[in-house]
Formats: sequence, C-alpha cells, structure tokens
Amino acid sequence: MKKDHIISDELNHASIIDGCRLSRAKTHVFRHADRADAEAKLAALEGVPGRKLLNTKGVFSADGDIGPLPGLVSVAEKYGAIMMVDDAHSSGVFGGYVCGSKDFIDALCHRARPFLHPPAVTAACLAAFDILENVTGRIDALWSNTRYFQSELAGLGFPTVSEGHARIRTIVIATHTRPQLARALEILSRTAISIDLL
Repeated sequence: MKKDHIISDELNHASIIDGCRLSRAKTHVFRHADRADAEAKLAALEGVPGRKLLNTKGVFSADGDIGPLPGLVSVAEKYGAIMMVDDAHSSGVFGGYVCGSKDFIDALCHRARPFLHPPAVTAACLAAFDILENVTGRIDALWSNTRYFQSELAGLGFPTVSEGHARIRTIVIATHTRPQLARALEILSRTAISIDLL
C-alpha cells in the first residue's frame, strides 16, 4: 500500500524490485549487505505511518555472497519491521515455498495465486531439507568447488566485480569434478583472451 515502506538491498533481484514497484509502497534502498545502512533507513522511518518491510536475499545469485541475515533480522525486530528473505538461490533448487504466519500465508493465497506452488512442492522442499541436514559431505564438496573455482578465476585475471559491475554467471555444483571445473576455466580464459577481455 502507498503508506507502507520497503527497505531493500541494492542488489536484490529484478523480481523483488518489480514486486516493490507493484506494491506501491515507498522503497528505500540500502547499500548491499550493509546492516548499518539498513538500520539507518529504518531509524529514519520511526514514527512514520505505515508498515515497514526489510527485504534481502539469503544468497545473492550474481556474486554468490550470503546476506547478513542475523544482523538484518535483529534490525527488523528492533524497529518492528517485517523481515522478508528471498532464498531462491540457496534453496530454490528444490522449488518455491513461503514461510510465515497463518494470516500471511492466507493473504498470499488470496492475493498472489499465480505465484504459489502446490502442496507437493512444499513436501518435496521439506524432504530435500531433511536430506541436506544429513549429507554434509555434499555441502562441503560444494563449498570446496566454489572456493576452487573463484580462486582460479581470480588467478586468471577475472575481477571479482567492481569496474562496471560486469558479471560472468556460472553455477558450480557439488558433483562437478576438478577436471570439469578446470575445463570450464580453460574455456573461459581462452574466450576472454580472444575478445580482449583479459
């Protein structure tokens, strides 16, 4: 609603930005992953009429960095804001789901029908979380592959962002082998050199 306020991370996904616009609430953008800036935005709204929604992502897809959730949750609680976390890139592999109060879920059922998933998807998500909690080796392998790939990209001369904020989107998964990752790095390097990117 027009009197409400959304405090949103500057690197939130385009779908979140579209949602902010469609809500007609006033959007206040805070510096990426900056808890202090988010708090400053909320502090400036103290006493201002309307609900406040603090909005971030669990994992930012472009850079793969993790949102500072504990700090943002405490800021939201301090100022009585609703906390929203888009976790599509950390758990979205399993399908979509919504966590919230019964009233919140009921409101979504009546106002956001096209975006809801059937109960079977929710059950699949819960089952996937149960599996993940018991399969730490796969998570460790994913982090190992991710660190290796990022390190090798940096070694090739690819900046880890800034200067124009250009991005090369890659997806590293737990089951990639080192030879597969090395091949991908070789192709990226050869292509970047051929177009004078490196």
